[in-house]
Amino acid sequence: MKLNEWQWLVLVLSVLWAVITWNSVRNDGVLTADHQAAWAYKVCTDSKMLAHQTDLSSCDAEKKNMQDTFLKDNDQNAALAALAPLPFFWLAAFIAFYVWRILVAGCREVLPWRTMARFKKAVTVFSGLAVAAMAVMVAVSWMSMYVETKVPVQLALKAMVINTGDAVTAEGTWISTTINPDDALVPLQTSQISCYKPERRCTEARASLSNTLLIAEVVDYDLASWTDSSIVLRRDLPCAQEVYTIDLQTNVVSAAGKRVNDDDPFCKTRSVTSHEWTYRLADGFPQYWKMRQEARPWALKMFAALFGN
Repeated sequence: MKLNEWQWLVLVLSVLWAVITWNSVRNDGVLTADHQAAWAYKVCTDSKMLAHQTDLSSCDAEKKNMQDTFLKDNDQNAALAALAPLPFFWLAAFIAFYVWRILVAGCREVLPWRTMARFKKAVTVFSGLAVAAMAVMVAVSWMSMYVETKVPVQLALKAMVINTGDAVTAEGTWISTTINPDDALVPLQTSQISCYKPERRCTEARASLSNTLLIAEVVDYDLASWTDSSIVLRRDLPCAQEVYTIDLQTNVVSAAGKRVNDDDPFCKTRSVTSHEWTYRLADGFPQYWKMRQEARPWALKMFAALFGN
């Protein structure tokens, strides 16, 4: 069968789509695998360092295992992403061609509904439904990209406390547990607290994303006490005092703060309205997912509700 110029154009575009998409998805899979492997290796080596262990062979094995896990179906996923949409593209091209004929020749000439056979009527109805479905898919994709601009990064899955005796590390996302929390906490945030008993020192590395501003800070705490059951930290600010507790029995990290020096002229200018507040170091992913749901346009929320999301 001889192909016309439009069919050749669709064929060439299909080949280009398949090649570019396969390569892009495959490379993204490799980058994701490398990132996850590097993260697993870092967590393992940090644990080894805190335990004063020098043998990193198990960390190398864990890194390779994580990389192999993420690369297991990478080629198949890339092929699926490259080839699965092609029938829909061809259908879209077929529909677009008929729409163009309708515009040129008129609807009754191209689609004489009363004289059409049942099969052609079925194809016409199916094509109309396909156009509507593709329009919905495009709209959902655009709205999802909008949500990505509002919540551009993902937080760590789980909060954790690693205790090796003389060193304790706590990781997670600070959330407010106050009934009427003020706006002091940035929702898109992650922290790591590192405590070293021989040095009587605790330091928190904190990163937060507010709109498009990435903020990084290091907080040094005064170590109030360190027992087998808990570590108590203190932070004195010009206008506030905060006490942090790392419970080594339950692996819960919490904080409580209160305002001080209310009569100080500088403190009067502070926007914090609550006189007392409490925090907790929690899992990051639920906070991230909650922000994504809140950032959804109403139409995307209705569409997601159809699928229970």
